[in-house]
Amino acid sequence: MKGFSFPLVSITEGAANIEIPDMSQYRVPTDAPIFYNFLMEMNRDIAILAVKVYQELQNHPITILLPLAATGIRGIRFQLELYNIEKIVMNDVSPDAHALMAKNLELNQLLNLSTIIGLKMMHEMVHLNKLILL
Repeated sequence: MKGFSFPLVSITEGAANIEIPDMSQYRVPTDAPIFYNFLMEMNRDIAILAVKVYQELQNHPITILLPLAATGIRGIRFQLELYNIEKIVMNDVSPDAHALMAKNLELNQLLNLSTIIGLKMMHEMVHLNKLILL
């Protein structure tokens, strides 16, 4: 697993346990090398409720795309807190974010259920109607 050039701290959000950059080192979340905004936890809670409603209407496994996933918290929570998820596909432009997503997926024992992809593959999958873009 990749080592990071910045300190990490462990947090719990919903059912997920993840590591994030130590935000006490930064004035605002956007200053951190990998983005995490603790103020958006309620937004992530609401997103989970919205997908639950969507799942009830669809009644089949779904695949979800999360562009700019940063720490991977939303995708990890989706895998842990929702049912009937075929796959979560996450990406970010930052190589450090890719590495931290992989670490957080491993911490939550989800490596085989989620995929981290590059931008070109994400674009192709959206255009083939293979993904729900959230």
